Amino acid sequence: QDVVRVMEAGHAMKGMLRNMGLDDTAELVGRLCALAQNDSRNGLSDASAALRRDLEDFLGRPGRFAPHHVRTMDSRPVKD
Repeated sequence: QDVVRVMEAGHAMKGMLRNMGLDDTAELVGRLCALAQNDSRNGLSDASAALRRDLEDFLGRPGRFAPHHVRTMDSRPVKD
């Protein structure tokens, strides 16, 4: 049951990270999911620590990961 929850959450997280252009971080999530799916305790601690560092780095300095200008969605009402 826990593995299924990890896989579902990991899949959603990977998609969100890829949509933000954070492919390397998404790969770290994929590695964690693979370790969980294979019930492998070896490497799980290192992979989760690497993911934590990446996410903390992103939250502290988001411009480092997405230096290009990202267009935001136009929030103006649709014209008739």
